[in-house]
Amino acid sequence: MNKPKPDRCVSILRELVATDTRQPEGRERRLTDYIERIFAGFDVETRRIDHSEERSSLVVKLPGVCPDGGIGFFAHLDTVAFGDEAIWTDEPLSAVIRNGVMYGRGTADMKGGAAAMLEMALCLLESGTMPPKPVYLCFTADEEKGGTGAASLLDLPWIRELECGVFCEPSAERIGVREKGALWMRVSIRGVQSHSSNPAIAVNALDKAFEFYHRLIERIDFGPADPLLGRTTAAMTQMHGGVMTNVIPGEAWCEIDIRMLPGQPTHVFLDEAFEAKRELEKQEPRLKVDITVLSRHEANSTPEDHPFVRRVQRVCSAGGFNSSLRGLLFFTDAGRVTPTLKIPYVIWGPGDDREAHQIDEKIELSSVHRMAGLYLDLVMFSQSSS
Repeated sequence: MNKPKPDRCVSILRELVATDTRQPEGRERRLTDYIERIFAGFDVETRRIDHSEERSSLVVKLPGVCPDGGIGFFAHLDTVAFGDEAIWTDEPLSAVIRNGVMYGRGTADMKGGAAAMLEMALCLLESGTMPPKPVYLCFTADEEKGGTGAASLLDLPWIRELECGVFCEPSAERIGVREKGALWMRVSIRGVQSHSSNPAIAVNALDKAFEFYHRLIERIDFGPADPLLGRTTAAMTQMHGGVMTNVIPGEAWCEIDIRMLPGQPTHVFLDEAFEAKRELEKQEPRLKVDITVLSRHEANSTPEDHPFVRRVQRVCSAGGFNSSLRGLLFFTDAGRVTPTLKIPYVIWGPGDDREAHQIDEKIELSSVHRMAGLYLDLVMFSQSSS
């Protein structure tokens, strides 16, 4: 069986990174077209899901000796926005390489994982090696915002066949078995505006936004820390309001990001938010508080002693790599897919997760090559040991 080729890993990753798929536009179809061209002429099947003229998701199926079951590898094709391009050392899409490290938006999150998936598949196909069971390469759109691509995969009969999944997000090559959930809320406050020289007749919407946040924090039961994920967290991440220095603001809004642990459902925190709203409105009848859920993502996990997790660990150990388990503080498409499929999963990919969303994002090219080899070993090992 062919081994992963370092030079090809680099060329694939460079193509992925140089293609602009940043949010909010996405334009992932540029990469689904590219991926389909990669597999032209090979014995694979593809299913493409078009979300709009420029956005699409793609599943590539490699046949197995046994036609049933199989393993899914997942990567999203979109990236976050560049941020202030003036403070990037190089252009965000330049895919510049220095000292074995590639720089650019999406290198770590998560086009490095996508490149490792593609290289793994090409090694199988070029050598004519048929894995014990089918391998599904799942490339999704819109992971960084609404999860459109992951949701659409659940409508495919292929996806319902999966027995296990690997989400190739950056994990510093360690095996992630759980991830935090997230509840994002926008809280809109409508008070009473006045001249700033007479605040007594006003209801300051900015003040009330802060008060709402602190009331919510006081109500939340953060619970004990998780050994792999740490503690539940809550943060106000945006605050807007006011029109002039000499005007008490009558309207304001803030956004709040709560990250919770497995066993802490989002509805518990949402209930507390609505209770804080009722308390404020009761205290000040002229106040109106509206809560809008922007994103709701349940924390999830795979048991550490699950046979699939143990098989991934054995693959790492056999290659002399770190087989310890970890948690991921951010959420991934795993939380959008696995609760419905009821399958075990790991979050396991090249690159350091601390690079995600950073200026001058980067990835070590050797990490992409190593993970392509580990994915190859897992495909041939784990599926033959069910």
